[in-house]
Amino acid sequence: FTLAELLIVVAIIAVLTAIAVPLFVGALNKAEDAVKNANIRAARGTAAVYLLDNSNDGTLWPKDVKGWEVEATVTSDGQITIDSIKAVTKAEPSLSNDAKKQSNGSYKVTLSLTNDDISSASTSNDLT
Repeated sequence: FTLAELLIVVAIIAVLTAIAVPLFVGALNKAEDAVKNANIRAARGTAAVYLLDNSNDGTLWPKDVKGWEVEATVTSDGQITIDSIKAVTKAEPSLSNDAKKQSNGSYKVTLSLTNDDISSASTSNDLT
């Protein structure tokens, strides 16, 4: 091979790399967003079922409760732990839905639940 041929091959490889790397980075970002959204959905469903299961008198939504602020942890193997649930009584809960990756590979999820979220969880679990 001549030097010119080798330089052409190196240039072609450089161009292909310049095209491929941004595509791979974009795919990684989309995958990360999909994981975050899946963790938010999973934590939302778990919190709704938790609230339904722990409604002692069957009236989960008394007149003064407008919604719930939930913090949960989703581990890398898919286990969901509800860290805290706080009732919101003064106004509608802020519609914050976020999942932040922790150093151990788990996600810390913060979200808000409304009456519609709870009622949809109760109807989707009735599989009779």
